[in-house]
Amino acid sequence: MSEILPKVSIITISYNAAHGIRNTIESVLQQTYHNIEYIIIDGGSTDGTVEIIREYDSKITKWISEPDRGISDAFNKGINFAGGEFIQFINAGDILAPDKIEKSVNLITAHPDCGFVFGDLYLSTQRGTEIVRGNEQYSRTLSYVMDGINHPTVLVRKSLFDRYGL
Repeated sequence: MSEILPKVSIITISYNAAHGIRNTIESVLQQTYHNIEYIIIDGGSTDGTVEIIREYDSKITKWISEPDRGISDAFNKGINFAGGEFIQFINAGDILAPDKIEKSVNLITAHPDCGFVFGDLYLSTQRGTEIVRGNEQYSRTLSYVMDGINHPTVLVRKSLFDRYGL
């Protein structure tokens, strides 16, 4: 008997992101973890983003394109559609490593008292690639040193949103 993997809701937010949305979608579709629902919340793009999303219609669980009130509103719309035990946010133009979801789920399920996990962010610039490190000692470091946690690296239990709100 095979083990049932917990469902992960991956939420992409976009607005006029025709330049990067295809790479983002492809990175989600190429995940080594397979119990995924994919949700795209587009803010009413007018640059061809919606046409690219439509090309993947059969592979996307849910997508909408309508005006929103910014990044948090778009994330909240996605959370309201999400049916997974875990949520992964990714902006249009970002790319997930192929095993990102698999590694994150393995880590968080090994620690049932943990609400979220996060990691390093690789930032590509004209100067090259920089690593923005996650930090294992974040609870101490976050308050004193870190600007914050990079949300595209976070896998979070949906139950936290259910408990504390959007």
